[in-house]
This record gives sequence, C-alpha cells and structure tokens, in this order.
Amino acid sequence: MEVTWAALIPIFIAIIGVIIVYASKVSKVEGRIETFLDLNPELKKAEELLKEFKELKTPEDIKEAVSEELKTINITPEAINVRIEKGLKKELSAVDKMVTTLVAQKLEEADKRFKKFVGDPSDYLKLGDASIFMQGNYDKAIEYYEKAIELKQDYAKAWYSKGLALHKLGRDEKALKAYEEALKAYDKATELKQDDANAWYGKGLALHELGRDEEARKAYEEALKAYDKATELKQDDWYNKGFALFKLGRREEAGKAFEKAKELWSQK
Repeated sequence: MEVTWAALIPIFIAIIGVIIVYASKVSKVEGRIETFLDLNPELKKAEELLKEFKELKTPEDIKEAVSEELKTINITPEAINVRIEKGLKKELSAVDKMVTTLVAQKLEEADKRFKKFVGDPSDYLKLGDASIFMQGNYDKAIEYYEKAIELKQDYAKAWYSKGLALHKLGRDEKALKAYEEALKAYDKATELKQDDANAWYGKGLALHELGRDEEARKAYEEALKAYDKATELKQDDWYNKGFALFKLGRREEAGKAFEKAKELWSQK
C-alpha cells in the first residue's frame, strides 16, 4: 500500500497539535512555578544559593561566598544580651532564615571536608548569634563561638557572647572566665585605639556581667564620647550607642539612636 504525503499531512497536523497543547501546558506549569517562587522568595533564594554553592570548590571561594551572604542578615552581635536578658525574639524574614540555614550547612560541610575551620571568625560569631536568635539553641551557639575564638584568640565579641550563652545554660563559673577573657581583649583594644567606641561599649558589657557596675558605667561614658566624636556612624554603631545610652538611663536619647539604626537598615 502506497502512502502519499497528502495522507500523512493530517497525521502531522495532529502531532503538531499535540505538541502545541503539551507546550502550552508546560508553559502554564512553568508560569505557575514562577508565580509560586515569587510568592515564596525564600525558595527562590534557596534555589539560587544551592546552585551557587555547588560551584564552589576551594576553601577560599567558600569563605568569600559565606561572608557575602551573611552580610545581608540583620543580626547585631551586640544586641544578643538583650535577647537573652529580656527573652526577646529576633524575628528574621523567611529569606534570612533560609540563607542562614544554608550557609551554616555549607560551612559545616566545608569544615569537615577540608579538616579545618574554613569561615572567617566573624562568620562563626554571626552563626552563633543566629542559633540563639532563631532557635534559642545555646549549645550550638557556643560551638560556633568556640570556632571563632580558635581562629582569633583575642576575639572579644566571641568571648563575651560565649559568656552570655554559658550563663543562660547555668554554667556560671565558665561564663565568668569567658567574660574575663572578653575584658582582657577589650582592654587591649582600647589601649591600642583609645577612641574605639565599640570596644569601650563591649568593655562596659563585660564589666557589667562581672558585677563591676561602676567601672562599666565609666566604660559606657567613654564609648559615648567616642561615638560623639565619630564623623560617621554605621548601623551597628547606632545600635551600640543606643544600648550604651540605655544602660546609663538616658532612654529618650537611646530611642533616637535605635531609630537611626533602623533608618540605616531600611536603606540597605
């Protein structure tokens, strides 16, 4: 039986019709997926981040990528004492939570793979703070703080945050030792740079935890002098200035400093 092109044309048309219908359905599905991702930006960010992390091969590349991602997360290490003392919860966006979780997983995976701490000390500090802010997981936070300290022995912020977490867990003797180490590091920082406002502020916090309130008050006053002299303050500086003012009982001024910090964050 001879088959002519004329006889095949209807078949071809039918096949093309099926393809068009299928393509239309695929397009609709893809459109729905895109809409779903737009409505759930944390999933879209996760997809992008996983793809980016998959391409990273060296410790240096991982360290750089992790640091860049954590810069976008609004957690100030200096505010962690308020979270602990007042039982306040830091509400992060779904995207921030997703980024923090994926970054933590990637960094822990890299640490095991390369058998060393791949991240920057400040990255581990921030992940420790995030463990408390997001989950109230003080044990996990201490693990991160200890990694930061191992990389930077005189890391005052990490010693201080470790002390707070230990205190929260009832390990007061170890907490006091951590505060002492923080104080040593802050003393060194203020000796090297007498107008280091954040170091003076941190020193005040450590002194307060050690029960040396009069010395803490003087440290907060030194911090305020340095903040007032500074030509430009960053978001974290305004937060710290606000906390120092609050500690000194100057609540109205503290409120204005916090508002300024929020304003700077909204501009990012």
